[in-house]
Amino acid sequence: MTKKLLTLLLLLSLNGFGQDYAYKRSLSAAAPGWYKIDLPVEIFAKIKPDMSDLRIIGFTAERDTVEAPYILRTSRGREEIQQVSFRTINRTRNKKGYFYTFERSGKTTINQITTEFKTEDFDWRIRLEGSADQRDWYTLTQDYRILSLKNNETAFKFTDIIFPESDFRFFRLFIPATGDPGLQSATLSRIIKGKSTFRSYPVTDLETHEERRARQTILEASLKQPVPVSYLKLTVTDSIDYYRPTTIKYLADSFKTDRGWKYRYRRLASGILDSRGENAFVFPAITTQRLKIIINNDDNPPLHTWKTEVRGYIYTLVTRVTQPADYYLYYGRANGKRPAYDIIRFAESIPDSLDALTPGEERLLVKKAVKSPALFENRYWLWLMLGLIIVLLGWFSIRMMRNA
Repeated sequence: MTKKLLTLLLLLSLNGFGQDYAYKRSLSAAAPGWYKIDLPVEIFAKIKPDMSDLRIIGFTAERDTVEAPYILRTSRGREEIQQVSFRTINRTRNKKGYFYTFERSGKTTINQITTEFKTEDFDWRIRLEGSADQRDWYTLTQDYRILSLKNNETAFKFTDIIFPESDFRFFRLFIPATGDPGLQSATLSRIIKGKSTFRSYPVTDLETHEERRARQTILEASLKQPVPVSYLKLTVTDSIDYYRPTTIKYLADSFKTDRGWKYRYRRLASGILDSRGENAFVFPAITTQRLKIIINNDDNPPLHTWKTEVRGYIYTLVTRVTQPADYYLYYGRANGKRPAYDIIRFAESIPDSLDALTPGEERLLVKKAVKSPALFENRYWLWLMLGLIIVLLGWFSIRMMRNA
């Protein structure tokens, strides 16, 4: 009986590794060294949004289990923001509008000014000029639209002034406003963007409809499966000029009601749809299968003939194999936590050239229910225990009668 009891406790406490994950893929043979693994597109619908439930597990010839550490990398180009110190030396106005003059410190060039205003609802076409001595002024950008819309139906703000890289000492911002714009702050910056590599995701369905009361055009783009998207390009074949505030949302949740399915969207990015620009929006990656694009038409006629292009970064695991083994990529663990590996602190030691490990076909790991063995599988054990209990009860009864 002691042996059976120990077996029961062991089975109750045993938690096999494969039981924690829903899927696995075999990896090609790997000798000790550094490797890269490009994650397949199909995997993103079955892992956590933060990709923390990925594990590389190997089984040696001696049946030992080893875990290979990894670093998750993306093909996103490095972006550097250098804020430049400055001071506001002038705030003036005339009958045409308001002027703000900034004096840049140091030698760092700038290509963006970010503004914040106390006013919440405005639409201005500003002019930005540069000068070395405040005598001769040169136009950097003009008729540049900054706006903020806030009402019951729309909340949108675009106040970043982007222009070619400039090394002028002085910058003058002109706002053609009738009342005080209420400039609260400005930030002068140099934005350096590295080159990113994207993977294209075909749009399987594009629905378009007009919200005439809100004066908006709504586009809903559906993808084949949930994938991490970070790039959206909109192409309009209309020949007219346009400049429309645009908000991008992603499908975060859906639920079924008596009236059908309801969808809950969350804001992802915003910008301007401009006939003079490329109309490509880059934003932080989010895993979703559906995007909603809201174009504010104001008093202009709606645009037609849309084409959407959706892309996402390529995700790669860089791993170090230290022992020969049969390795597998495990994933699909609801309560998985992000691993803590030492190699993330020694990224400079990773070679520039890496051999690739190719994930095989996906295998569904069926969770096997652990059947607890019955403590008394043989009925003679039960009769023996009942007999022992009867004997003990009789002995205690006789002893109590004698004492009485």
